Amino acid sequence: MKRIGFIYEKIYEIDKMTPSDASAVISYWGWIKKSNSYNFYHKYIKKYVSLSEARKVVSDNAKNICGKASV
Repeated sequence: MKRIGFIYEKIYEIDKMTPSDASAVISYWGWIKKSNSYNFYHKYIKKYVSLSEARKVVSDNAKNICGKASV
C-alpha cells in the first residue's frame, strides 16, 4: 500500500502522467478495487490522480503506436 501511495503522489507532484505511469495507475486501481480499500482510495488516490486521465493517456499512446506502425 505504501508503494501505491508513493506512486500516486509522485505522479501528482510531476503534474504530467507518462504512459508507463498511467499503466501503473490502472493496474493498481484493479488491486484496490478488489480489496477492502475504500478509505485508502479516498485518502491517497482520489485527490491525487484521475483514473479517467490515466485511461486517456494509455489510449492516446496506443493510438500513436498503432498509427506509426501502419505508415
